[in-house]
Amino acid sequence: MISVQEVLKITNEKELLSIYRELSGEIESKLAPLNEALNLDISNEVAKILPHATFIQSYRSLLVDYAAIMKALVNIAKGHLILPDKKENGHTDKDREAYVKSISSVFVAMEYMLEEKIRCVDERINLCKRMLGLEVNA
Repeated sequence: MISVQEVLKITNEKELLSIYRELSGEIESKLAPLNEALNLDISNEVAKILPHATFIQSYRSLLVDYAAIMKALVNIAKGHLILPDKKENGHTDKDREAYVKSISSVFVAMEYMLEEKIRCVDERINLCKRMLGLEVNA
């Protein structure tokens, strides 16, 4: 996994997109077992609820780490280091704004997906607690 320190060293679009390709593949492969587990119907398997909840919960820290990295990448993508120079080829402010949106959109989407995945993990853990008769804080 890329570190925040490595993210801060990014200075151009090529490096940024390279990191995205690497990171998106890594996230997809590492989260595949979690995605499968979240798609399981556990309502009829009471004996498997606790191991299932433990497995799901074990991914939360990884999700938070990835979400933090993605937040940093979003900020880098929207930052001045990645933007084309206004003077270069006569770029206007609208050109620069469109460029920021286009380059940052993949990072914003990935950040959203990770935040939602964290929410799904939390909801599944709460469901498991209710099914086991454990108290769930509102």
